[in-house]
Amino acid sequence: MTQGDRSLEGVFVGRPNRFLALVRIGAETVEAYLPNTARLTGLLEPGVRVIVVPVDDPARTTRFTLTRVWDGTWVSIEASQAPALLAGWLAEHPLAGFGEVADLRREVPLGRHRIDLVAQTTAGEVWVEVKSGSRGVGGDALLSGTPSARGRRHLEVLAELVAEGTPAAVAFVVQRGDVDRFVVGGDADPTWIQAVETARRRGVAILAYRCAVTPESVRIDGELPIV
Repeated sequence: MTQGDRSLEGVFVGRPNRFLALVRIGAETVEAYLPNTARLTGLLEPGVRVIVVPVDDPARTTRFTLTRVWDGTWVSIEASQAPALLAGWLAEHPLAGFGEVADLRREVPLGRHRIDLVAQTTAGEVWVEVKSGSRGVGGDALLSGTPSARGRRHLEVLAELVAEGTPAAVAFVVQRGDVDRFVVGGDADPTWIQAVETARRRGVAILAYRCAVTPESVRIDGELPIV
């Protein structure tokens, strides 16, 4: 996925609230929409280099969107793009553990919920919830340190599907390229760790992917082993 050549580099100044960032571009400090509700502790810190993209939308109260953070490598923090990134990958690659994908539906209703993807594979229909990741330490991609009640509910829904005989998976799309494995544990939010482990024990497949990220583009470039 690309955002053209409109990217501007700046310096992160602060985060007045979870949706708003202050970024210094040259001598000017601007407000930018922050498309990620995670705490991003250790990643989005004052003084770090960031990328913002101008937005031409009169309905928007901010003129920019913050899309990348420098952490020794460019990291995409556009969490909502994760399902589209995985859909793009599955157009050319099999769904790990389930085989080739013949058809893919997006945002499929399931009771009170919507599941990101439903893939028709050689192993049958598979329901896939997609989560974005941005944390990486020493080559390890890590679960979020931010609690997510919504994410835990989605994992419970997937486990219920599996109990009824429908295959399901949760896919973590790690939007950085300097990681070699996905670790369920460490200093991640304990409720997230427990939710993922419980879902795995109940038969939900746990998948993870790494992305190649530049200031202008991001795409999945490989699968990650799960630890």
